[in-house]
Amino acid sequence: MRTLISASKDTMLKVWDLDQQKCLGTYSEHSLSKISDFCMIGELSVLVVAGADNQLKIVAVEITNEGVQLKFNSSLQKESNHRAVQITFDRKQQLLFCLSADNKMETFKVNVDRADSIRKKLAKKSKKSAKRLHSETEEAPTLDKAHLQE
Repeated sequence: MRTLISASKDTMLKVWDLDQQKCLGTYSEHSLSKISDFCMIGELSVLVVAGADNQLKIVAVEITNEGVQLKFNSSLQKESNHRAVQITFDRKQQLLFCLSADNKMETFKVNVDRADSIRKKLAKKSKKSAKRLHSETEEAPTLDKAHLQE
């Protein structure tokens, strides 16, 4: 199956099947801002998404029997608070470059030699953040009238 991933300023990533010429799915994360660029790091099966905020979002790309699925993993903090204009990955030197609107170029070292350990770390971080989100959304204990009268 030949696939294509597209992004837009409406904060959505879409996965397309080029053979059937149809959209396989839409991915939108509440923490994504307007997407200005993205870059695929195939060795790690991740997509690095740049937007209007000061973070680069790491999205895992999972290929299953049903197709391609995208799952938010973590984020990288940029120094610049301006929107990212362009990101690119240099496979030879294993560097990720991010150019911001204020003309600041930031460089991130990507270790693709230990891809399995990096995937495990990202999965662990994703589970931690999901657990933290779950604990924050649990309902606070309610007070009954007896407690309010005291």
